Amino acid sequence: MVDRRTLEEQQLRINQLEQEVATLKDRSGTVKKDARRSRRILESTGAGYFFISKDGILKDVNKSWLLMYGYSSPEEVVGRHFTMIQQGKDIELAKERFAGILRGDERYMQGELKRICKDGSIGYHVYSSGPVSSPAGGVVGIEGFVFDLTQRKVTENKMRLHSEIMANMVEGVFLVRLDGGNIVFANPKFEEMFGYGPGEMIGKHVSIVNAQTHKSPRKLAEEIIRTLREIGEWHGEVNNIKKDGTSFWTYANVSMFDHSEYGEVLVSVHSDITEKKRNEQERQRLEEQRKTIEQNLLKKEILLEKRNTQLTNSNAALQALLDQREKDRIHFEEQILFQHKNLVSPIIKKLRKANSAEVKNNLLEIVEFNLKEITSPFLKKFSALRLILTPQEIQIANMVQQGMSSKEIAEILNLSPGTISNHRKSIRKKLGFNQKKANLRTYLLSSQ
Repeated sequence: MVDRRTLEEQQLRINQLEQEVATLKDRSGTVKKDARRSRRILESTGAGYFFISKDGILKDVNKSWLLMYGYSSPEEVVGRHFTMIQQGKDIELAKERFAGILRGDERYMQGELKRICKDGSIGYHVYSSGPVSSPAGGVVGIEGFVFDLTQRKVTENKMRLHSEIMANMVEGVFLVRLDGGNIVFANPKFEEMFGYGPGEMIGKHVSIVNAQTHKSPRKLAEEIIRTLREIGEWHGEVNNIKKDGTSFWTYANVSMFDHSEYGEVLVSVHSDITEKKRNEQERQRLEEQRKTIEQNLLKKEILLEKRNTQLTNSNAALQALLDQREKDRIHFEEQILFQHKNLVSPIIKKLRKANSAEVKNNLLEIVEFNLKEITSPFLKKFSALRLILTPQEIQIANMVQQGMSSKEIAEILNLSPGTISNHRKSIRKKLGFNQKKANLRTYLLSSQ
C-alpha cells in the first residue's frame, strides 16, 4: 500500500514539472519571437551578417552580405567553406584570423580584408566578429558583420596614386587660392625648381615666383588671375625667380577649379625651359650670324664676279693687244722685207753693175734715202700699195717721190723713158689719180 505522504510528494513534483513545462513553453515562444525580431533586424541592416561553423563552413548570411558579394540567394554560399571569397595569399591570412577568433584572441576580432566577388571583381571590407558558444559552453563557430570599404578604398588608391604622381612628376605644380592669391599647395618638384624647402611656400603670395620685368611681379599675377576669371585658362612663358634671386624661364599651363578644401583655386603646371630658351637664343644668334656671313659672301661673290668680268675683259683686251702687236710685228717684218726687196736690194744690184762714178753716187743716195725712210709713214702706207702695184711700179713710184725725172729713172733702171712714162700712167690709174695736169710726185708726197 502506497504511503499517502509519498503520493502527495509525487503530486507536488508533477505540479512543479507542469509549471516548469508551462514556463518553458512561454520562454520558447518568447525566444521564437526574439529570433524572428532579430532576423528582421539582420535583414534590414546595411551591414553584412555571417555565421561560420568552427570547421569553416558558412551557415548563415543576410541579404546585405549576399548583395555585397554579388550573390542572389543563401543557397549559393551556405554549406561552402568561407575561403571561397578569398584568393591567393589572402586565403592563408583569412585562415589565420579565423583560428585566432575561435581562440578568443581579440587581436583578430576586427580588421580589414580583401574579398573576391561572384563575378571575379575585387572588393574590400572591414569586419567585426567573435566566437559563438553553445549552451553547454563549447565554441561552435564565429559570427559577425562586414562593412563595404571598396569605394573608399578605390578613392584612397586614386588619391595615393595622384599623390605619387604629383610627388614624382617632372613638372612643378602649385595651387593658389584665387581669393587673396596665396599659395596653398606646392609639389616637391615645384619647391625644388624655385629653391624652397618643403612647405616653405605655403601661405605666401603667388607673386614671389615672378621676376621683375617691365611689369611688377604682383601686376603680372593679377593679369593672369584676371584672364583666368574671364576665359578659365592661361598659357605662356614666364620669367620666374628663385628664392636666391636667380631668374629662369618656365612655360606655365594655368587653369582653375573648385577645391573641396580651399575653394576656388588656380592650378599651375610649370616646366623649366631655361635651357630650351638659351638654345633658342643661341640658335637665333647663329642664324643671324649665318645670314650675315651669307650676305657678306654674296657681296664678295658679286665683287669677285665683277672683278672676274673686269679681268676677263682686261685679259681679252690684252690678248687683243698682244694679237695686234703680233700682227703688227709680222706685218712690220713683212713690210721691211718687202721694202728691202723692192727698194733697196734692186738698187744695190744696179750699184754693183754701175760703171760711172756719177751713177754710183746717185744709186748710193737712193739706197741711203730708202734706208732712212724705210719706216716712214709714206712707206708704211706705201706698203699697202704692193697689193695693187707691181714691184717695178713701186720702184718707179719711190723714185718719183724722191723728185727724179723719167729720164733719170730710165737711166738708173736701164729702161727707156717711154717705158717709164707708161709705168707712171699705170701708177696714176691704179691709184685713181687721173688728173693729167696734177703732179704725181705732189700726190705721192701728200699721201705720207
